[in-house]
Amino acid sequence: MGYRVKIADSLAERAQGLSGTAVLAPDEGMLFIFERAGMYGFWMKDMNYPIDIIWLNDELQPVGATKNISPDTFPAVFYPPVPVRYVLEISSTKSPQ
Repeated sequence: MGYRVKIADSLAERAQGLSGTAVLAPDEGMLFIFERAGMYGFWMKDMNYPIDIIWLNDELQPVGATKNISPDTFPAVFYPPVPVRYVLEISSTKSPQ
């Protein structure tokens, strides 16, 4: 399945993320791009639906996933298993196994 993703590559876009959006279509997501690999934390502030976070290395290969994260988990912060440069957020009902 292909995804239509919004790119979040500025500090402001990464800070906003998907917060405050009402819905996320099954084929939509957001790709966060950082200048260098790091242990970037993500939380569910102002989220209205569950998501999966796919952690990606410099070559855009998955190195881990945090699945079915509920908005009720806020203020918990989720981190990748290793430093990552890219992070993909998608609907929790549609992520690949």
